[in-house]
Amino acid sequence: RGTFVTHLPAGAKSEQASSKLIGFVCYNGINSPFMSTIARGIETGAETKNYHICLSSVMGGSEKEAQAIRKLLAKGVEGLIVAPVESNPPSDFLCELAQSKTRLVIIDERIDEIAAPCVLCDDRAGGFMATEALINAGHRRIAHLGGPTQKANAWERFEGYRKALQRYSIDYDKCLVPSFDKYAADENVGKKTAATLLELPKSKRPTAIFASNDNVAAGAWSELLSKGYRIPDDFSIIGYGNEFTQSILQLSSIEQNPEQLGRTAWNILKNLIDGGKDGTESITMLRPELVLRTSISQPPHS
Repeated sequence: RGTFVTHLPAGAKSEQASSKLIGFVCYNGINSPFMSTIARGIETGAETKNYHICLSSVMGGSEKEAQAIRKLLAKGVEGLIVAPVESNPPSDFLCELAQSKTRLVIIDERIDEIAAPCVLCDDRAGGFMATEALINAGHRRIAHLGGPTQKANAWERFEGYRKALQRYSIDYDKCLVPSFDKYAADENVGKKTAATLLELPKSKRPTAIFASNDNVAAGAWSELLSKGYRIPDDFSIIGYGNEFTQSILQLSSIEQNPEQLGRTAWNILKNLIDGGKDGTESITMLRPELVLRTSISQPPHS
């Protein structure tokens, strides 16, 4: 199929023992505060051992990701930390890469099909926390703006949402989970899906929204404001990622501790570089944290 990577590119092996280079491949670009903070965590750990990061942002699908990884391997990197573009299922290339001799750590996803260690935040627990916060405020009609299932973490957050509804005996309503074609963590997705929710009959509309990404939550917030609604008086909103810590937008969110994710991924990769074998297919899951701000209140007329 032209995707096999059983052997490193010519020239990479001879350089690998002394290159002091590692690769970090991330989706959606390093402009993402989440990914840039992960990179900072990796760098903080790596620089203590005099390693340097070769960073590649993937703005596209799995073929773009494969091209980026091939280029890094050609540079003689000693190992790779990859935040995959696709994870449910993963790309053939990543599966084959894990079967090669390349030292590989997957970050921000749990991918059972890939024989490599994974480091991530517990997204199912995070989805549960976010939904529970809205339930505890008195909401029963809670929308979820999640994303398609080709991203494993989006699916896990959705499962956390479902689990919280079930725990509190709230019926799942698929009308409150609008879908979109591809995973895009931007405000336009939030605007479009919020507009879809507003088209529902008033008795069917949600009183609260859990968005699986802060940018999607911000887009939903913007759309609601443009239609004359107030946050949190008319709608409560919670996001995911805690990316607006310095913003005037007082968005409740779920903290994923990306810098710790980066440091943890580096420690695992360094162990592999040093010849360690234990935990080569391990899963390291960090606990998320609920961050409450002023975007959540009781439902109207409660």
